[in-house]
Amino acid sequence: MDTSCIVHRNILYSKPIDGIEGKSSTSNVKGTSGKNKNAQEAFALISKRCNQNIHDGEWKKTKRYIYHATSPTSTKNILTLEQIDSVLHFLGDLFNEKDLVYKASGSDVTMAYILQSIPRILRKDPENFLRPTVDFLKGLYGPMFYEFVGRRPEILLTSGVGYNAKVDTLRTDSNTNGVKKGSVAKLLSSEKIGLTNAQIEKMKKSHPVVFQQSLDKVTENVHYLTELCAPSKIKLVGRIIQSNPNVLNLALSNLENKISFLRVECGFDSDDRLMLLLKKYPGILCLSLVDNLRPSKEIISTLMQSDDGKSIATRENLVKCLTLHPQILALSPKNISKKAAYFNELGSIAGQKSKAKSSPSLTTKILFTCPSVFSLSFSNIQEKVDFLTKVWKSKIQSEEETKIVAKRLYEYPTILTLSLDGNISPTVAFFDRAGYISLEVDDKSTDSEHLSYLPPRYVATSLYNRLLPRWHFYTKQESEIENSKKPPLHLLAGSSDEIFCAKMNYSLNDYMSFKEEAIPRLKFSSQFDTWIKTGRPIDIG
Repeated sequence: MDTSCIVHRNILYSKPIDGIEGKSSTSNVKGTSGKNKNAQEAFALISKRCNQNIHDGEWKKTKRYIYHATSPTSTKNILTLEQIDSVLHFLGDLFNEKDLVYKASGSDVTMAYILQSIPRILRKDPENFLRPTVDFLKGLYGPMFYEFVGRRPEILLTSGVGYNAKVDTLRTDSNTNGVKKGSVAKLLSSEKIGLTNAQIEKMKKSHPVVFQQSLDKVTENVHYLTELCAPSKIKLVGRIIQSNPNVLNLALSNLENKISFLRVECGFDSDDRLMLLLKKYPGILCLSLVDNLRPSKEIISTLMQSDDGKSIATRENLVKCLTLHPQILALSPKNISKKAAYFNELGSIAGQKSKAKSSPSLTTKILFTCPSVFSLSFSNIQEKVDFLTKVWKSKIQSEEETKIVAKRLYEYPTILTLSLDGNISPTVAFFDRAGYISLEVDDKSTDSEHLSYLPPRYVATSLYNRLLPRWHFYTKQESEIENSKKPPLHLLAGSSDEIFCAKMNYSLNDYMSFKEEAIPRLKFSSQFDTWIKTGRPIDIG
C-alpha cells in the first residue's frame, strides 16, 4: 500500500517511514498531520546513546513526550536537539561513573530506565540543575545513590536541591531591566549577619529548598529582618536564620503580617523584646497565623483570669508568658484547653491569698511563671502529679489530696518540668532514706524529724551537686560523734555552700575539695541505681 497517509475511523495517521513501525509511531498527536523531523532525530540520537530500539513498548511514554516537546505547536519552548544531547551526555557520564566507582551499589538502574521513567528530565539544565541535584543526593546517600534513584527516579527532578544554581532575578534599584548575578549562598555570606561558610554549607544540606529561592525574595526577607534590630545586634538575624532557615521561604507579606501580630496583638512593640522572642523561638515565624498563632493567643488570654472571673490578662503578663516560652503558641487551642482543664480539676486555691486581692488559678499561675509545662505531654504531667500526690499525701484525713497537690504546685510550678525518673524520684528517695520524710503508707508516726510535707523547691534541689555531696560530707565528719544531729532540711537543701559550712562548723575549703572529688563518683553511683531500676541511661558527662 503505497500511500503517504492512512485514514482509519476518520482519524488521519502518517505513514510509517524509515522502517519505523506504524504501531509504535507517535505521529498521531492531535493537531499534527505532518512528520516531526525533530522528534525523529531525537529518537535516533537516544537509540544510539542507549544502544536500544526506542520503538519498543517501554519507550512509549518517552516518545510521546518528545513528540509533543519538539513539535512546532508545543505550548512550551521547543525542546531542541542540542538540549537533549547535553542531558544525554550528562547522564552518560553519570552512569559510566556508576559502573566504575559504585560497582558494589547493587543497582541495575540505567540511563534508559531514567529516560523511560521521567522523560521530563530532558528539559533540565545539566549544569545549573541536574549536577547540583546529583551532588546533593550523593552527599546524602553515598554508594546507595543509584539504588535510591532506581526506586525513585523522580527525585532527580526535585527543585530545591540545586542549591549551587546561579539565579539572575535580583533587579537593580536604578534600572528595572537590569539584573545582578549571584546566589543565595553568596548573599548570606556577604551580609553582615554572622553566618559562616560552614554554617551555610550545613544549611544547604538540611534546608536545600532555601537555596533554590529567587535571590530577590531572599534578599527582601533578610533586609526586613535586619531592619527589626539595632545595627549592633544585627548578628541576631544570622542566628534566627541558622536556627530556622525556612523563614527565608516565606513571602515578605506573610512575614510582615506575623511581625505585626506579635507587635500589635501580643505586646512586643519594643524591637529588643521582639528580637529576644525571635532568638528564643525563630520557628514562630513559620507558624500559621490563622491556625496557630491567633487562636492559641486567644485561649491563653482567656485562661489568664482570677478565680472570681476578673481578668488579669494584661499585655505585660502576656508578654511575660510568651517571652518565657514562646513555643506555647505552637500548641493547638485544644491541647492547651485540655491541660488547663486538668489543672483546674486539681483544685482551686481561691481564698488562700488576701480576699482584697484577686488570686490567679493554678492554670494562670503556671502560665505566668512556667508556661513550658504546657508543652509537656499530657501523660507526662499526669505521671508526675500522681507521684507527687503520694509524696505530699496528708495525714489529715479531712484534707483532700487534690487540694494539697494544687497548693504545692502553686508554690512552685517549675517542679513539673523536671524529669520524673532522673530528678524527682531519686531526690524524693534520698529524703526518705535520710529520714527527712517517710513514704510508708501505714506510717502514722508523729516523729518530729519527719516533715508533714516536702516543700516542692527542695524536691527541685540538685541531687548530685548539692544534696549528696553535703550529706556524705556530713556523715564523714560526724561518723565518730554519737547522736550527732543531722543538718536541718532548709540548711541542707536551701542554703549556699558558705552558709551550710558556717552553720555546721565545717571548713569551706575542705568541703569544696571533697565536693569536687565526690560529685562524679556520687552521680555515677546514684544514676547506676536508677539505671538498674528503670533503664534510664547514665550521664557520664
